[in-house]
Amino acid sequence: MLNIVDSDFFNKAVELSFKKIDKDKSGKINPDELSAGLVYMYYQLSKRLPGIADPPTVSQVEESFKKFDRDASGVNPDELSAGLVYMY
Repeated sequence: MLNIVDSDFFNKAVELSFKKIDKDKSGKINPDELSAGLVYMYYQLSKRLPGIADPPTVSQVEESFKKFDRDASGVNPDELSAGLVYMY
């Protein structure tokens, strides 16, 4: 059975997502960028699957950011990938 987080699809999706979320192109995602990215993701998901989930609250985004950002410097691509694997 294929583990999605070990797939080329997952890695490419994380790479493309990071590029979209990192609006200032700093190579790191800040809390505001993560929040905007998650809200956008939930919006897109709800268009295809209405009522599937509510967007995250500010406190949920802040909690996720702390888990993703292991070195308190902003979330880099590896941390985003690891955080998504953790959520999966």
